[in-house]
Amino acid sequence: MTATGSILLVDDEEKILKTLGRALRAEGHRVVERSNAREARRLITDEAFDVLIVDNLMPTMTGLELIRDVVTSVPEGDRPQIIMMTAHATVADAIAAMKLGALDFLQKPFEVDHLLVTISRAIDHQRLRTEHRYLLSERDEEIQATTASSAAAGRCRR
Repeated sequence: MTATGSILLVDDEEKILKTLGRALRAEGHRVVERSNAREARRLITDEAFDVLIVDNLMPTMTGLELIRDVVTSVPEGDRPQIIMMTAHATVADAIAAMKLGALDFLQKPFEVDHLLVTISRAIDHQRLRTEHRYLLSERDEEIQATTASSAAAGRCRR
């Protein structure tokens, strides 16, 4: 069974929002749709998402601007995996998105199945990142406990 997750889908084209939203929900994902990057940005501060799928060319704020804003203002551990999509792809945009931390860049039109595979990979990546953070925190707690025990034993010997 494929892991499911929470997805924020941002595109100013209503038809694309509805089509992709339906396909993602059919796979069991929780999907929140927004047609405006500024609304999506506000939502990201209030709610955690596993994946952010964002179109690049939108009025008021581009997808690249949204990605840049999310990367600079949301701590890495709380940041969703990012997938950018656009019908007006340039190599420069793809490179910029990837440098900012986007996991993938999809050029419209694309097959919905391709998006579903990309989403599955992004959710797996997000889960691994979460598990990694958990294991690191467990290790740090164990080291602190060991250090505290050693210090206490040293004081008792004196």
